[in-house]
Amino acid sequence: MTFLSFAQNFEDIVLWRALSDVEQGFYIDVGANEPIEDSVTKAFYERGWHGVNVEPVTEHFDALVQDRPRDINLACALGERPGRLTLYEIDARGLSTNAPEIANRYRESGRVYGEREVEVRTLADVCEAYAPRDIHFLKIDVEGFERNVLLGADFKRFRPWILVIESTEPNSPVDNSAEWESIVTDAGYEYAYFDGLNRFYVAAEHRDLKPRIALAPNVFDRAKLRRGHCFVLDPEVSADAHRALQDTLAERERALAALQDELASLRDELTAMRAELSEAHLTAAHADAQAMDLKRQLATLQADHARQSERLAQPLVRLALRMHGASR
Repeated sequence: MTFLSFAQNFEDIVLWRALSDVEQGFYIDVGANEPIEDSVTKAFYERGWHGVNVEPVTEHFDALVQDRPRDINLACALGERPGRLTLYEIDARGLSTNAPEIANRYRESGRVYGEREVEVRTLADVCEAYAPRDIHFLKIDVEGFERNVLLGADFKRFRPWILVIESTEPNSPVDNSAEWESIVTDAGYEYAYFDGLNRFYVAAEHRDLKPRIALAPNVFDRAKLRRGHCFVLDPEVSADAHRALQDTLAERERALAALQDELASLRDELTAMRAELSEAHLTAAHADAQAMDLKRQLATLQADHARQSERLAQPLVRLALRMHGASR
């Protein structure tokens, strides 16, 4: 049966590979966000699973209540201890945070956010109140507040089989798992897989699941992505993009034809110029030959003139010599 994936980074494909033999399993989603788009738990819910969704952003919580009637939906945040804290609601889905330093970073980059106080519970309290004996996976995505959530857990009493924890700085590929990883490894969880966004850990007593998790999503998972997934072109968008591409190609073909005509014209001009230049070279060569011929004729005339002058001068010389002898 084809698996329809909803998760942003294919997390649900990896989890389903590990847990597909579990019927009506249980999950806890901390920072559940929207119930369909990019949801790690939507595919499991549609297969009869249920669980707890923790989401303090009102818009997303209301959507969860509407879409997940079998789930327990909690409009609160999780932290190290019960109380209240400030939620910074960023003007972009999935970026709201309880961490003031991250909110300040967004503000410096020009993003707008609102602030409001929300209830804080601990993960241990949520597990105590709602979880059955087996928690098949726990997913945590709280935009920089992961350590605080984990500090509120009781992994001795409540041991999810698999942990999926966002392990990069918010909206960044920079790994921040060093801030909290020792909490889970000291609690008997073993690292299994990193997908570029999340780190997957398996409880030591379920380490037999590690080989199923250690591989990236691949063709053998027989998965499809939901319509509207960021890696899938919407058919209408695809058609518009195809038409735009066709228009662009037609325009480029017209431009290419114009350039080819211009190139042909330039080639004709070049041929004519070469012909003129060749003719000019021939004319110049002919002129050079005529000049050389004239030079030769002039030299011949000069030589003839010299000989004639010498011949004419000889009688005069003899006459002058006789006259000179008679006078003595």
